Amino acid sequence: MRFFFHRVRLRGVTLAACETVFILLAVTAAAVVRLGATDAVALLADEGGLLKAVLVVAVVQISMHYADLYDVRIISDRRELFTRLIQATAASSFVLAAIYFWAPSTIIGRGVFLVAASLVIVVAVAWRVFFEWISGRVGPRERLLLVGTSPAAVALGRELFARRTELGVEIVGFIDPDPSKVGQPLMNPGIIGAIDDIPGIVASRGVDRVVVSLADARGTLPVERLLEMKPEWIGRFTFVQIAAPSRSDIPEYKRFEEDVRAMVERINGRFAKGDWRPLVLLIEHHESDQVYEYYRGSDMAVVTSLHDGMNLVAKEFIAARDDERGVLVLSQFTGASRELPEALIVNPYDIDQCATALHMALTMSDAEQRARMRSMRGMVQEFNVYRWAGRMLLDAAQTRMRQRVLRRAAAA
Repeated sequence: MRFFFHRVRLRGVTLAACETVFILLAVTAAAVVRLGATDAVALLADEGGLLKAVLVVAVVQISMHYADLYDVRIISDRRELFTRLIQATAASSFVLAAIYFWAPSTIIGRGVFLVAASLVIVVAVAWRVFFEWISGRVGPRERLLLVGTSPAAVALGRELFARRTELGVEIVGFIDPDPSKVGQPLMNPGIIGAIDDIPGIVASRGVDRVVVSLADARGTLPVERLLEMKPEWIGRFTFVQIAAPSRSDIPEYKRFEEDVRAMVERINGRFAKGDWRPLVLLIEHHESDQVYEYYRGSDMAVVTSLHDGMNLVAKEFIAARDDERGVLVLSQFTGASRELPEALIVNPYDIDQCATALHMALTMSDAEQRARMRSMRGMVQEFNVYRWAGRMLLDAAQTRMRQRVLRRAAAA
């Protein structure tokens, strides 16, 4: 609950409130440009111009909201930000044109909105870039738990620590597979736990992401283990990994990507059969409609997060499967695993268990797939964003009521 209000009220509301002021200023400046300073002041002061400006601001804000521009994550992609601003501005133009057609008295001035729209795009882009920059310095930081203590893991930790202000991250500590090393200094911070301690550390220290150094990762991947255990799948099964580029400007992340590519080449080289390859690695940005095609065309979706608050990818896969086919293999360390027991729940650290789950998914009957998927789709449809928001508000109301009761009891 505290996380919800911190992210939504402080970041989202600040973003929206400042942009409201900027849009109002842009409309005022546009009126001055089109009408002249004297006429613009007279219009805003004496002819209901302020209400007309507020109408423009409201339409633009609503259009920006429906363009998902108040999802603060969008500021990390400049191209997407600019595209959505253009879409929101175009939508505002159509809405205002309709309003002006039916109510000509609400027109603030001929050509004022066109000038204001240009100013809004420029100001909004500049403001979003500044907001991103300032948020990385005064906003909440992403708390990272690093798994591994190899030189590569330490190098990654040092680089993240050196760029913590720029990236908005904080290192909670390191994990070593050997419990006897817990407490040893590595850098600041040191080794704070072993593999079995990860769930407890995540819960007690508010970890946002678990980062595994590939040099310390498992030597065998579940797909590789599956082909070892069940060689009949060689030539019949292809695993497609969609990987969006992340923090590619950090050298250690670049080396990580190179290691991943090398691992894929090793496994493909080992099991290749003619033109068939067991692994297809796609490290590139995919639009939502492209991802949807993969959701619809796959026999299963594999989500093996080491730590994840909810994981909407799992729910997106379920929402896309209106054919009630497909199997979801889901990590027990995702929040979604508590809502989707019909998925094949696995411990991502247990390679044999993950490989077995892949085999179960590939051999599951159509009837069982339909039964599991129908149940999961019902849950996703019922517990949607509106239900989630309602529960959050209900929790807040219950918390306030409990505090009032406690205060009255203490006063008595």
